[in-house]
Amino acid sequence: FRPGGFLTQLGGTLGVRLEDFSALVRPESDDPGERFAPFGPFAGGTATGTLFAEEIEAVDAEVVARFPSGRAAGRPAMTRRFAGRGSAWYLATVPDEPGTQQIVDGLLAAAGVGPVLPGLPAAVEVTRRGDLVTVINHGATAVAVALTGTDIVTGEPVAGVHLDPDGYRFVLTDGRAATD
Repeated sequence: FRPGGFLTQLGGTLGVRLEDFSALVRPESDDPGERFAPFGPFAGGTATGTLFAEEIEAVDAEVVARFPSGRAAGRPAMTRRFAGRGSAWYLATVPDEPGTQQIVDGLLAAAGVGPVLPGLPAAVEVTRRGDLVTVINHGATAVAVALTGTDIVTGEPVAGVHLDPDGYRFVLTDGRAATD
């Protein structure tokens, strides 16, 4: 612990000040007390916090979501502070898995980060380095991927990729777009 309390080193960057650190009771426990800390709305939804629900004050930050109930009722649950060309986000709880996914998806979308080739199954990995696109099928079934360019291994033109399970291709694109 540092003099001045928790968040003294990052509090200014995050624009928040911690007033109290409130542990939640583990959901599987028989002990009395709060088990969950719902919060929202953000990115079109709500989430459920676990483990703790900090009582913070937004000193120089935008409140993105609040705790609507419990000990931290009305307090900020998620904040954002703009700094230069970026922003610093703070989450005053540990979200459950669906909440974590929703938060990550929202942050990626806000940052303009998206898949190289949208609409593919989760088992298909696609990376781009310059004009080289690597496609790997980690799934148990074959997939078709709309991708054009030149196969870097064979030198043959590519007008769509068919990948068996555990299959992969390296396709050199023209740099304008990876898909038709």
